[in-house]
Formats: sequence, C-alpha cells, structure tokens
Amino acid sequence: DFKQVFHTDNSDLVHDILCLANSIGDEDRNLIFGIEDWTKAVKGIDSCPNRKTLAQIMNILYNAKLNHLPKLEMHTVSI
Repeated sequence: DFKQVFHTDNSDLVHDILCLANSIGDEDRNLIFGIEDWTKAVKGIDSCPNRKTLAQIMNILYNAKLNHLPKLEMHTVSI
C-alpha cells in the first residue's frame, strides 16, 4: 500500500497495518510512505511532520490493546 505522507490519525495507521496483517497469503506486505498512490511518483517524506519511528508505531499498536501485535520491520530508502 502506498501513502504519500504519514498518517495524521493514529487510528488510520492502525487500520492500514491491521488490513495488511490480516490479508490472506504468505508473502510480505508493505506500507510504503513517500509514494503517490495513483501515479507511483516518489514524493519523499523528509519534511513530513507526522513521520514516525518503528518504536512509535509499535507503541501505538501496543496502546491499541490488540490481541496480537503484528511483526513489523521498518526500512528507510534514500533515492
């Protein structure tokens, strides 16, 4: 799933992560920030005020009181 910027609402972030985590299949699922969804144009996230670290995202998921936390990895790619 491509997102041009990070979520402004944490519940939207949790929703997107859970949708990917619950999708059927054994392949990896990716939530990619800094890419426009329709055109796939690279927009970047350097100046995104809502940018989050993996620790922040895991804390949001933990505070959502989920039965099971999905396994997440975060990678930054510079182009």
